[in-house]
Amino acid sequence: MRLFFALEAEPETALAIANWRDASLLTDGRPVPAANFHITLAFVGATPHAKSERLANAVDDWVVQATPASGSLV
Repeated sequence: MRLFFALEAEPETALAIANWRDASLLTDGRPVPAANFHITLAFVGATPHAKSERLANAVDDWVVQATPASGSLV
């Protein structure tokens, strides 16, 4: 399993980005669906299932303890 940690885009933000992309960029490829948009924070790579579960649990514990963050796009 390839493991990475990411932030998901809010649905409205993802749709706005997809609409901009579709109107502004020429591509012959297959666009990524807006539902798959995310910001990768860390790419771990190939990880055994048991280790990925331990990492996910550790991150879950950290997120519960972390102070919520907010931001804006300038």
